[in-house]
Amino acid sequence: MTLYISEQDVDELLTMKETIEQVRIGFELQAEGKVDGLPRSRVRTSRGSLNILPVAVDSIGYSGLKAYYGNRIDASFLVLLFSVEDTKPVCIVEASRMGQLRTGAASGVMTDLLSRKDAEVLACVGTGYQAETQIEAVTTVRDIDRVVVSGRSAEKAMSFSQMISKKYGLNAEGVKSSADFGSMDILVTATTSKDPVISDSSVPGDCHINAIGANRIEAAELETPTFCSAKTVVVDSREQAIIESGDLVRALQSGNLEEEHLTECWQVLAGRLKHNPHSTTDRTIFKSLGIGLEDLITARYVYEKALREGKGKEV
Repeated sequence: MTLYISEQDVDELLTMKETIEQVRIGFELQAEGKVDGLPRSRVRTSRGSLNILPVAVDSIGYSGLKAYYGNRIDASFLVLLFSVEDTKPVCIVEASRMGQLRTGAASGVMTDLLSRKDAEVLACVGTGYQAETQIEAVTTVRDIDRVVVSGRSAEKAMSFSQMISKKYGLNAEGVKSSADFGSMDILVTATTSKDPVISDSSVPGDCHINAIGANRIEAAELETPTFCSAKTVVVDSREQAIIESGDLVRALQSGNLEEEHLTECWQVLAGRLKHNPHSTTDRTIFKSLGIGLEDLITARYVYEKALREGKGKEV
């Protein structure tokens, strides 16, 4: 039998802290050479886009894939787990909420490893559901005193910051634009923008950045100088980044950042950070795109916890 786990089940079974722990375990397995995966594959039509991220981790007993179909209005996400022992599908997970959490968790892991331990101010460009879990993840690993938010309008930034303050007990405020952020220790960009959402001059030289939008070649959140001046640029998959990350690809094309100087997440855990020889600041950037490993390792945890707690439905 295959266990079907709903969005409600996921919400009841999975916390941000747990997801951060699992994603970190996934990167550790990758550092040990135990992960096989491929970049995201997309089938685009005039009606929408079908996306697939396959991965296998034999050492934990599972292979699987994330599949989702989306258009400008909505998207549906599923993760399918197979047992590597008997080849049977053991679990199907509705993965919108899980994807939101695992994307935030990847930033949480990298923030914990790359940002200053005394970071106090978090700035966020974006007011959507991904922005929320980015803030939750960062504030899980750092003692943040102040959160400042900008969005498509001052009204959205204000209402979002009020929600964040109430839900997570944070000191959050909305501003008119990213130009009004002022001092910041950590920056999150969580948008679907085609153009940079913050100027390079607005980002302090010792800031850590989690750039989690712009996962299409035509999209961009950061300016080219922001990438090129950074000391360290981390990606979850180098191969996927040079296919999908529009702003990063532009930086690579400038000649002031080279592909060989990109660090993958597992290399950060292994102490194998690479540095850009052309950098002029101490900035660190995590350019997040999302890989199948993050989905599989989280889905494995949700599945096994669901079995223990009697959640899900056999189909």
